[in-house]
Amino acid sequence: MKGHSTPLLPLFKSHGRKIIMHYHGSDIRGKGTQKRLYYAPAELVLVSSRDLLREVPDATWLPRPVDTDHFKPLQVARKKRSAVYVNVVSTWMGTAQKFCRERALSLTVVDRESDQWIPYSEYPLFLNHFEYFLDFKGQEELSKNALEALSCGLKVVHINRQGEISFHSDLPQTNRLENVVKRYIRILREASVFRQRDLG
Repeated sequence: MKGHSTPLLPLFKSHGRKIIMHYHGSDIRGKGTQKRLYYAPAELVLVSSRDLLREVPDATWLPRPVDTDHFKPLQVARKKRSAVYVNVVSTWMGTAQKFCRERALSLTVVDRESDQWIPYSEYPLFLNHFEYFLDFKGQEELSKNALEALSCGLKVVHINRQGEISFHSDLPQTNRLENVVKRYIRILREASVFRQRDLG
C-alpha cells in the first residue's frame, strides 16, 4: 500500500488486516512531524530509497522495482546526442541546460504536471528515442524515472544534492523486479509482526 492511501487504513484495520506501507520520496520526504501520522498504523513500513531511512529510521529499505518486460530497448531510431529531462525541478533547470550546452546535446524537457505528460503504456517508446536521461533532482539515489530509462538502454546522468554528477549505463541488479520480490519475501519472513501462517 502506498502512502497516499492512508485514509483507507481504519477500514483495513477494522477487518483485522496487516498493514504494510511502501513509501517513495514524494510521499514522505520533508513532511516533518506529520510523517509519523502517515505510517503509525502500519505493522511494517518500507521505503524505496536508503536516504529516506534518515527520515523514517524504523523503516526497512525495499528498492524501487523496474518492470524490465515493459521498460526495455526497442527497435526505434534513437536520436544521437539527445537528452531528455523529465519531472523538472526548477532549481536544477539551469544546470541541465548548461550540461547540454557544454556537450552539444539537444535537450527535451517534459514536466509531468503539464499536459505534456506521457501515458505509462507509451513511456518506454518515448524514452527509447533519446541517448541520455538527465536525473537532475538533487537526490542521493537514482529516481524511478532514471531507473526506467536505464532499463530502456539510455545513459543516465545523475546529480546529487551537492551538485556532484555521476554517469550510469546499467540498471542495478537490486532494482530488477525478480530481485525486489525476493528481498520483499525475505523482509516479510524476518518481520516479527508476521506469523508463518500470515505468509502462506
